[in-house]
Amino acid sequence: MHARLVEKENLQDEFDHIEQQARMLLPGMQAIFGFQLIACFNAAFKDLSAIHQDMHLAALILMMLSIFTVMTPAAYHRLAESGQVSQRLVTLSTRLLMSALVPMMLSISIEIYIVTFMITKSGLISTVLSIGTFFGAVSEWFIFPLQVRNSRRHLRLV
Repeated sequence: MHARLVEKENLQDEFDHIEQQARMLLPGMQAIFGFQLIACFNAAFKDLSAIHQDMHLAALILMMLSIFTVMTPAAYHRLAESGQVSQRLVTLSTRLLMSALVPMMLSISIEIYIVTFMITKSGLISTVLSIGTFFGAVSEWFIFPLQVRNSRRHLRLV
């Protein structure tokens, strides 16, 4: 087995990486949010049932919540930490960034359901694709990284 070099980042580097990751997420979230807003003005939106329109509103609110959560570390850094970098800031920012993914994947999954239903008119197909989308995101964004982290811990113990 090859030894891997691992270097612990200092707090400033950790926070810089968190900011960079937030900057990567935010434009995608904003683009999705923009498409969600535009959808309401599309003629096909009026043809959706009230429940599907309500689902779209829920997805819109979830994406808005996700955007707010991704933007919170920057405001917190400026207002609460006076521009300083602390372990508390890094921990809080990491948690906020990771927690923002939850409403985002729910929002995307709901929208997948609505679009699939509009195309297929099948609640079953829409549900399967929506749930698949949700669990795909969970596995890629949470399960996979946690498995890698746990396997690294296991290797250190052996």
